[in-house]
Amino acid sequence: MRKKLTLKRSHWFLAFILSLAFAVRLYRLTYPLLDWHSFRQADTASVTREFVKHRYPIWRPHYHDLGDIQSGLDNLAGDRMVEFPLVNYLLACWLRVFPTWDLVVTSRLAAALASTGSCWCLYWLVKKLVSSNSDDDSQVEWLAQLSALTMAILPYSIYYGRVILPEPFQVFFGLLALVSFVSYLREHRWSSWGLTVVSLLTALLIKPTTVFWGPLFLLLAWQKDGWHCLKRGDLWLLALVAVLPLGWWRLYIRQFPAGIPASDWLFNGPIAGVAPRWRPMWWRWLFYERLTKDWLGWLGAMWLILGLYPLSVFHRKTHVSWRQLDIFVYCWLALDFVYLSVFARGNIQHDYYQYLLLPAVAVLVGRGVAIFVSWTQRFWPWRSLTIVLAVVISAGAWCLAWQRVGGYFNVNNWAQVRIGHQADLLLPSDALVIAHAYDADTSFLFQTNRCGWSTGLELEDKITKGAHFFVGTDTDDLYHHLLDNYQLLAQNEDGFIFDLTASSAGQLTATASGQERQP
Repeated sequence: MRKKLTLKRSHWFLAFILSLAFAVRLYRLTYPLLDWHSFRQADTASVTREFVKHRYPIWRPHYHDLGDIQSGLDNLAGDRMVEFPLVNYLLACWLRVFPTWDLVVTSRLAAALASTGSCWCLYWLVKKLVSSNSDDDSQVEWLAQLSALTMAILPYSIYYGRVILPEPFQVFFGLLALVSFVSYLREHRWSSWGLTVVSLLTALLIKPTTVFWGPLFLLLAWQKDGWHCLKRGDLWLLALVAVLPLGWWRLYIRQFPAGIPASDWLFNGPIAGVAPRWRPMWWRWLFYERLTKDWLGWLGAMWLILGLYPLSVFHRKTHVSWRQLDIFVYCWLALDFVYLSVFARGNIQHDYYQYLLLPAVAVLVGRGVAIFVSWTQRFWPWRSLTIVLAVVISAGAWCLAWQRVGGYFNVNNWAQVRIGHQADLLLPSDALVIAHAYDADTSFLFQTNRCGWSTGLELEDKITKGAHFFVGTDTDDLYHHLLDNYQLLAQNEDGFIFDLTASSAGQLTATASGQERQP
């Protein structure tokens, strides 16, 4: 007789999954903030740094970029009016209490904790969605654990589960809201209602794209009470309280147009003159390059396809319960598809936009593995060998995905790190800096620990607006122009620093040591 999974064993395995999820997200934790998509991470991290330095109120977030690239307007005040900076503000409070903690490491640790919490929430969400009888407890347990394990160890999830971005916190609070909402519908405890409200409004404030999960709450209420759910005042109050803070924030930030990055292009902005939505490039980049190759390593796509099969077919004794789970998952996938369609250009250009899809994909992969084991047992008597085969396929998929994603952790320009650190030691703390990068990458500016501009183009205009120093790494035409007109403070094999407030007349020849020069 097959041995059932006991409660004690299941909790130990869940603890192992969560420990593994957190441990793998510590990989290269102390590396400089110049890894994949570091420009967006640097912008987010600089909001925390400005809170630490200047103690701004939470409703007036600032960041390091004073240029006009993001909004099209000069942002000399350094306003950053995007997501509500709750996480940044709390991290800043922590760093003011513990000033020896590194900002980048602390921010990554917080993201790793949040994404580990997401694995825990996904586990409980899957378990709560199936009201199974005792004969199916072990199957529900394995499905929940496989879903959590997938979210814990996918290479894409590992990297984006420790980045300095809003997404790890958005998904955590969104999943926590779903779990607590299911508990409230079943137990009618006001503590669960309150946790749902707080979690949902936090997820919406952290990133408004959480609104695409909104119909899931309606679906859960409909599955519980039918159309009578529309007459429940407690649910209408929940929705109102959760959405109002986001509405207030979006109205408030309109006062600071220079601090709001242009966003119209995210929807269906043209690529090479062609709107990408539902075009071949859209399908290729999102479903082949990202989902099939980066996430699932080709082989894992088999689990995803199998996961689309209705589980209710395998569980006829509790057909209604499993069918409810199927409907929920299919609805979740449909909403994710709508999200990909609405932000067509944004999802093609930025792969971190797809982090919102991760829980649904993890559930599908978990379902696929469970279905594979169930099917093969019908004509393959050795269950252990079936599990070994599933593990081998999954390991191969993981390795292929890691070949694609493992490079995300790399720092590809150590020269910017070193010259940026030297600028931080050499320059006044209130200096405005041009950290010149040809792609206007603000992560180089972040290395200097100063506010300023991310490109040296239109140099004289930036000097007029208050730029004090120029930091660069390439000895190009712009470098020779600076050498002819401004004082060279330091130079070595990594880069150079110019004083834009002093003339080059009479300056000494810079040495390779990069020490401060005197006129």
